[in-house]
Amino acid sequence: MKSFRTICQEIGNRTAVVILLPVLIGVALAGAIPALAAEEIVSTYRRVGPRIDGSLGLFEWRGLHTAAFENGFVAVCNDATRLYLLVDVLEDDVEDPRTESSSGDCISIAVDTDRDGIRTPFTDVHYHFQSGSYSLERNEYGMAGTLVPPEITYLRSSVAAGFGCFSGDNTEILYRYPLAPVCNEHRIFEIAIDLEEIGDQVYDISPDDPVRLGLRVVSLNPDVDEYFPSGWSSDFEDMLEVILAVPDDLEPADPDASLRFEELPWAVEVTQAVQDRINSLRLVEHKDTVARVYVQARRTDTPQPVNVYLYGKREGVQLPGSPISMNFMAPADIDRDRLHGTANFLLPEFWTEGVVEFRARLLDAFGYDASSDAFTVLFEPKKVPVYWIVPINSGTEAAPDLPHETTIAESESYLKTIFPIYDVRFVRRSWRDIGALDRVVEGAYVHDVLDMLDDLWAAAFVAWMYSEMTDPYNTFECPEQIYGFLADGVSGQSRPVRSGGSGAAAVGTGGSNRDTTMAHEFDHNLDRSVPGSWGRHVCNPDLAYDRDWGCNADGCDPVWPWTNDGIQETGFDTRLPWIDGLENISDHGQPFTVMPAGSNEYPDLMSYCSAGFYVPEDMTSYYAKPTRWISIYRWETLFDFFPAAEDDDSAGSPGSIRPMCYFSGTVFKNGKGMLDPVFVQPGLETKGLRPGAYRVEALGTGGQVLFSVPFHAEFETEDGLQLDKASFRFQVPRKDGIAKIVLKKKQTVLDVISVSKHAPKVDILSPAGGEVLKEAGTVFWKAHDEDGDALRYVILYSPNKGKSWHPVKWGLEKEMYRVYSSDLPGGDEALFRVLATDGFNTVYADTKGTFAVPGKGPSAFITRPQTGSRFESGELVSFEGYAQDLEDPEIPGTSCLWSLGGKVLGRGKKLTAQLPDGVHEIQLTVSDSDENAVTETVTIAVGTDNLPKQLASIVQYKHE
Repeated sequence: MKSFRTICQEIGNRTAVVILLPVLIGVALAGAIPALAAEEIVSTYRRVGPRIDGSLGLFEWRGLHTAAFENGFVAVCNDATRLYLLVDVLEDDVEDPRTESSSGDCISIAVDTDRDGIRTPFTDVHYHFQSGSYSLERNEYGMAGTLVPPEITYLRSSVAAGFGCFSGDNTEILYRYPLAPVCNEHRIFEIAIDLEEIGDQVYDISPDDPVRLGLRVVSLNPDVDEYFPSGWSSDFEDMLEVILAVPDDLEPADPDASLRFEELPWAVEVTQAVQDRINSLRLVEHKDTVARVYVQARRTDTPQPVNVYLYGKREGVQLPGSPISMNFMAPADIDRDRLHGTANFLLPEFWTEGVVEFRARLLDAFGYDASSDAFTVLFEPKKVPVYWIVPINSGTEAAPDLPHETTIAESESYLKTIFPIYDVRFVRRSWRDIGALDRVVEGAYVHDVLDMLDDLWAAAFVAWMYSEMTDPYNTFECPEQIYGFLADGVSGQSRPVRSGGSGAAAVGTGGSNRDTTMAHEFDHNLDRSVPGSWGRHVCNPDLAYDRDWGCNADGCDPVWPWTNDGIQETGFDTRLPWIDGLENISDHGQPFTVMPAGSNEYPDLMSYCSAGFYVPEDMTSYYAKPTRWISIYRWETLFDFFPAAEDDDSAGSPGSIRPMCYFSGTVFKNGKGMLDPVFVQPGLETKGLRPGAYRVEALGTGGQVLFSVPFHAEFETEDGLQLDKASFRFQVPRKDGIAKIVLKKKQTVLDVISVSKHAPKVDILSPAGGEVLKEAGTVFWKAHDEDGDALRYVILYSPNKGKSWHPVKWGLEKEMYRVYSSDLPGGDEALFRVLATDGFNTVYADTKGTFAVPGKGPSAFITRPQTGSRFESGELVSFEGYAQDLEDPEIPGTSCLWSLGGKVLGRGKKLTAQLPDGVHEIQLTVSDSDENAVTETVTIAVGTDNLPKQLASIVQYKHE
């Protein structure tokens, strides 16, 4: 037997096998049409061809003619310019990757381009893989069956190899739904052959002129070397005939028109939310990315049909599926601010890694072929931040009043879309983190809610410090931001470090700008510079409350580089569906995929303005959605802020953790102030405090100043609300010999904490050890202080005997606290820890023995699309969700399963699929490491407006 490498090299001198569906095909491919005669197969016309990405979506190859061969099957379809082949090698259940030293699994295709049944030198062609890759190479046959070195370096044909199990061919099915998918892994090849490359007239397909080809499939494990049809390698008479389907939707083409790229300097713009025409804005690895190709139809007044190709190359090798293609109506005048002004490609995720070279190509209806210049971009990895979401209960414990799930999901989706990060670990917390408020949160009371969220963050930070000291590989992650979501009330407030806050807490409902508010408030907090720049508002620094520039915002960014609040360059919302809002501007709240930059129509995220458009015909103004977007300035500043994936700027090493004084308190506009009891705990020194009129001083026994920390207090929120009081919070390294803590305003003493001689003592009474914590239980403890000082407490919880700690409550005054096991990670060796301070001296006690807390199932959240979303026929639908589990530190994408009608759509936190027309209920099923599962659903409409009454009412509620 010849070596495998020799066999695959021989494919370069012979031809490849066209694979047709097995006799099982009605079962193997969803919705397959019965096979025809062995030597003939009829193609099906697809306006939008399959995605050549090495993965089979449930409906991607549905309803096609198929034919079987010994080891698998083939399915075919075509559009106006390409023939698509699915070669499904069901029997190849071992992955043999192609490398420089191994040819791996491979396929080749021979095409009788002149249809004469003879291998004609310098006419008939042969497609095969380039050495060490899955990139296609095309050769003409020479004399005696040899192959002529390729002359075409950029083919219009493409291929992607895949290995796995797929819902599209029923090799991934659900039984005991939803817990147990069955997976039969195997090799597939998705191939798109350009019709002109094999002698067909593009845009002039005839069923009387079938494509004649043969396939060869080779695998090392198992041993496969199969030709289909079996005799074609020696006799081109025995080839498979593919009868092409004639397109029925071709647009007429003007023979006088001239199709050209607009290269300024590049024909392609690569955008993730906003970009300029020279592609100078940096890009994030794995973030949703759109390539906009600029093609203009000259010497005509009407848009012209053209096929546009986008090539991607890394380290000199074509990326899987390259080139991607689409049929496009090229405009006579390119308008960058319109969705249909460019040919838009949603890039496969594996195209958004490292350095990628892009190039575009066009082919018009009359055979004119042109290529653009190539250019490269770098996709940089970014660390995924952790943000906690706390729903605020404005009601009671018995009758909670909580924010609507849609509001939270829209805000999460918007933030992930506009920030230069590819993902966020959102953690949904319980409303019990701050308790039931039993009141409407508005006005000055928002300040108190922010205090509660600051307390939660302080408890989380202390828990994290103990976790890091015990086990640097612990699973608890301290949140970088905490957002309190209100059901109703204020539009948003935050606590930046420059205002004396933690820089980690914000609250809001969304207000008139709804989904943009959380991102707006986080931007305030993320800027830790003194006195603040990009975290401030976009407004006129020379005119307070300018109605045109910032819409009455104040607290202006001093380095904003323009004299208006616009995003400056065109924005692009990569989320599907893509909608040109200007086409139906009179539809109030019409979504905009492309955010116009012209005439300052779209304001930056940190403006108070909302995007609006005036319609002269009915003398009416309409708002767009989303109402604000990210400017090029903000994209770049946030890009610098978010650390690279390999960095960790959130903490030092355990060796840098030192005893800290956790200072907090309140100062009042009337000149008064008070200190909260100080907790001395492990921590990290607060950086970037803004100096101001207030200070905290530590005095020694002789009255000497051991340290003095000046800070600024702001009696106005970032959003302009006047306050009677301001909170402060920071950490300072503890020093020995502290006798007093003094709060001052300039030289005036506002409050004093005297350090007493004796530290308090604390002892946890219950649980005592050995119990199983019920859903609702109470932690009891007893504390004593010889000096008679009032005591304050913090509760922490560990599910694993102190290896990792989690926050429960900060700043308690009573010696008891009610806890709920549903809010705690399960564990068989659980502990509570109670910290006690007499104002400065701080001690802690753990439960005497471990107890058990039952494990929990996971939670699932769908952020997009929202129920009631509508998509056009054939349009891609993008699904995104996430999952969390109190015991598992992170649920991987492989444990997130999307399904429709009991059939698998795919796996992952993100999924793109093409669905048939109709109303569909999509399920996201999430399982944790203990095989607990939970399912969430979303209902959408594709190609129809006939929504069920119940769904229509949901849509109406959403718009209102």
